[in-house]
Amino acid sequence: MGYGTVNVGYPVKKGQPGGVATLGSDGKIPAGQLPDDLASVGNSFSVTLTSSGWSGNSQTVQDSRFVTTGYVYIVNPADEDFTTWAEAIIRGQDVTTSGQMTFVCADAPAVDVTVKIYRMEAAESE
Repeated sequence: MGYGTVNVGYPVKKGQPGGVATLGSDGKIPAGQLPDDLASVGNSFSVTLTSSGWSGNSQTVQDSRFVTTGYVYIVNPADEDFTTWAEAIIRGQDVTTSGQMTFVCADAPAVDVTVKIYRMEAAESE
């Protein structure tokens, strides 16, 4: 089955504001066609939970990208650390102090664990 043209009844602007994005030779949308404020919508970064950093099955990591309002955080282990993460039953807690996030576990792992953090803008629901 091939792909054809779709007639929407009006001209479609390709690669222009208010139009349809095109793909570059790498198969991605060129940066010039993305909204200027896209970076503020969300980003990802990593932190490391060190094996020596656990105290009472809790560890707090520092990073200026942790803020208390306007964002939600999704935490996930790096692929190579998934088994350790799952066996230790590690989970992140809500950010209640700017600049830090606390993680808790059932059993402190004996090795460092890299955590991928996804930060996304969010509004408080009413």
